[in-house]
Amino acid sequence: KYHKTVKYFLARVKNQKMKLLRSELQNYKWLEFAPAMKLITYPETKNILKNAKNFISLLAARKKLI
Repeated sequence: KYHKTVKYFLARVKNQKMKLLRSELQNYKWLEFAPAMKLITYPETKNILKNAKNFISLLAARKKLI
C-alpha cells in the first residue's frame, strides 16, 4: 500500500494559457464538468467536483443579484 496526498484547488483563471509550476504537479487537464465527471473514478472525488460546481453556481447567482 502507498500513502499519497491529493490536494484540490478551486481557482479562477482568465484563460487557459496560465503558467503552472511543473515541479508541483504530476498531471493536470482542463476539462468541462461532464467530461471531468466521466474521468473521475472515486466517489469522494466526484463529490468534491459536484460541491465545487455548486459553489461556483452560487457565487455566479449572487454576483448577478448585486
